[in-house]
Amino acid sequence: MRRVTHGATLSGPLTFTDLARFNNLASGITAPSFVAIRDQATWQAMWTSLGSSAALPSVDFTRNMVIVASNGTQLTLGYSLVIQAVSVAQSVITLSVLETKPGLNCVVGDALTVQFDVIQAPATSGSVVGQVTVQTFNCG
Repeated sequence: MRRVTHGATLSGPLTFTDLARFNNLASGITAPSFVAIRDQATWQAMWTSLGSSAALPSVDFTRNMVIVASNGTQLTLGYSLVIQAVSVAQSVITLSVLETKPGLNCVVGDALTVQFDVIQAPATSGSVVGQVTVQTFNCG
């Protein structure tokens, strides 16, 4: 296994592991966002702001980074968000993200929600962008 140092530039697809997937309106994150976290202090602050009740996942920031994706505030229940792939090209980290949402005839509760997917990937420099595919599921 090749060791990746903080700030190294990689190219191509990145392997990643899921750290958490949940929703929480209390996070204060209202707009869709894609964020790379490359140090422990920022990771601790982000985890706290996300409002997860789980313990902070351990990350070795000498080798890895954390990426947080959010779809922003939604007006009903029934949404989900999943990072499906991560790739790097020309110092841009691109996330392939699937967002599912309720469609016709779906009975969902009225509640403001914000979905998050949090992953760990090899550390690399660059900004993060998301390519979101929205899939609507119809009910009954």
